[in-house]
Amino acid sequence: MTNTHTEPTTPPHGSTAPSTTENWQRWWSGLTEQPGEVLWEAHPDDLANDLTLFGAAFTSDLPVVDFGCGDGHQTRLLGAHFPAVVGIDVAPAAIARARAHSNPSNVFYRVVDARRPDAARKLHDELGDVNVYIRGVLQALPPADRPRAVQAIATMLGRTGTLFVKELAPGVERYFAALTEQHGPAPGMTRIMELVPPGTVSDDELARLFTRERFDVLAAGRGHIHTVNATPDGHPIMVPAVYAIIAPRAPRTPDPPRRQRLNGRPEASDASSLRTPAPTPLEHGPPTSSGRPAASTPLG
Repeated sequence: MTNTHTEPTTPPHGSTAPSTTENWQRWWSGLTEQPGEVLWEAHPDDLANDLTLFGAAFTSDLPVVDFGCGDGHQTRLLGAHFPAVVGIDVAPAAIARARAHSNPSNVFYRVVDARRPDAARKLHDELGDVNVYIRGVLQALPPADRPRAVQAIATMLGRTGTLFVKELAPGVERYFAALTEQHGPAPGMTRIMELVPPGTVSDDELARLFTRERFDVLAAGRGHIHTVNATPDGHPIMVPAVYAIIAPRAPRTPDPPRRQRLNGRPEASDASSLRTPAPTPLEHGPPTSSGRPAASTPLG
């Protein structure tokens, strides 16, 4: 695995991606290095807390893809916990900043527009099934682009990967408005609102995007994104968020043909195949179709 490969970022015909891609490129290339300018940069405690949610669900021998990695801040933190982490982002300027940091030897970066099916397939051809980590990315996409992103995620997960997704929750506008009223606008907020205004993703939208026909929700809930920024009086900025841990739903296989019955009774091997397996103790509930624990509070 090398860290110099790039993907084209030209979107498919009819996509709303050009303005989105260009705006992110403009935002990352125009940073002034003012402290707190990257408002969503997460405190290390944010990942430490999230690992208690999804760490055990990530298959340990699979690479992790940091979907929408930006300047690689979170990618490098993930690299301390997983054997290989690949950060992908649509903006070349973001990936250039990520590569300019001192990165661990198990951390790599790609310029990838994951709304392109061919880009997701190419990444899967290279890496195989992966676990996917997303924090505050779907909310930044136009609603019309979100289903394409989900399709790309499904391609990257394959059959054995797991997704952790954490997004800004509805009502975050009131949270930011209260902060601005009390403390004034945060550094760089004007550029953010001009180029990459934040959106939200609700529990209901996650359920619509990650349908029961294709995905199993292993866990879901509400939380916060603990950023590196703080208010002037020292309180950390904790942005309201929703999260989910999601796995691809295993394809259903047809039942095997029944063996010939002898004297009205099944053969021994047939009888054993009809027995119900003993339940497996699970932390979150009974097994889903993917064979993993079900959510205690499923979406939808």
